[in-house]
Amino acid sequence: MNEQKISAHQMGVIAGILFFTLKMSALPSLIYKYNGTGAILSTVVVILLNFMFLWLVIWIKKKYKNESLYDIFCEKLGVFVTKLLYFIFFAFFVLKLLLMFSDGFTFIKDVADEEFTVLNLFICLLPVISALAYSGMRNMGRTAEFFFPVIVISLLLLIVFSFVPVSNWGLGSLVRYGFEGFASSIFRLSFWTGDLFALLIFLDKIEIKKGSYKQVFVPFGIMAGILLVIFTIYYVFYQETSIFHTNVLNDIVQYAIGTSGGWHMDIFAILAFMFNLFLQGGIIIYCANECLKKLLGYEYSVITLSFINLLIIAIEYIYLTDYLKYIAFAENYLCYFSAVVLVLVPALLVGIMLTKKGKKNETS
Repeated sequence: MNEQKISAHQMGVIAGILFFTLKMSALPSLIYKYNGTGAILSTVVVILLNFMFLWLVIWIKKKYKNESLYDIFCEKLGVFVTKLLYFIFFAFFVLKLLLMFSDGFTFIKDVADEEFTVLNLFICLLPVISALAYSGMRNMGRTAEFFFPVIVISLLLLIVFSFVPVSNWGLGSLVRYGFEGFASSIFRLSFWTGDLFALLIFLDKIEIKKGSYKQVFVPFGIMAGILLVIFTIYYVFYQETSIFHTNVLNDIVQYAIGTSGGWHMDIFAILAFMFNLFLQGGIIIYCANECLKKLLGYEYSVITLSFINLLIIAIEYIYLTDYLKYIAFAENYLCYFSAVVLVLVPALLVGIMLTKKGKKNETS
């Protein structure tokens, strides 16, 4: 296997981590704001859409075994359009990193250390995720594969210790806000989803053999199932007050504190969130770096990674010093940007795949 290739199982693990991380802080609260108790239906739809996207990536990989997304787009759309798309992709991943930093900062400050600062987060997180990105996809795949059982076990223990007697287990009407609330929750919060888009950026580094699809979908399915259970527990516990909780992983354990006295169970939330944060940070900054290198036609990662680090720090300190400001920015403006990326790119790829299939049939 090539040094930079990742296996089908590693792809599934990476997909699960990408899918999970940004949904474990403020997202369930925000979905509840738009769709009330129907938020659980929105969550199910998001999971199904991600399964469809993962299948799309595998479909593309089967047809273009060794080509990168950049090569495919250059061949079909031309260099100029491809460069323009990669500039958009670069912006997408940088903005994702900023959202991750905002989520991570709020989580640590609320759960672990009230005196924690953004500077502390940069010192702890940026060097590690930059080193992961510099090490290449094979090393990141192995790292994610190694820590995946730790994350899953932590989450399962978190779920177990969150269960306490409650007076009302009803979720109420699942469609209280009607279609408008459902559509709003999917569209307005689209920037918290679509992380599997990263898989396309290192498409050429994925190795999927015949009969190995189960290795992709099983680890991803495990994370998707755990996510659905955690969302359900959260909505059952908090119901109408769900909108006020912004650290979901920690809050479902906090609910149990009054009856079990187990404040130390927070450790499972911290372990799961921080491992996911570091691993997803490495993957996302790697994708941003790959996009920037393709834009510049430059292969020296140290320079491009350093530029991305400085850009993130500058944007964070100049504009996004307030977590709530970034939430509002993503909710009201970035939703349009992410919706375009997450609809346009799959549509382009499906069109390319169908054209390729059509030409193949004509030739035969």
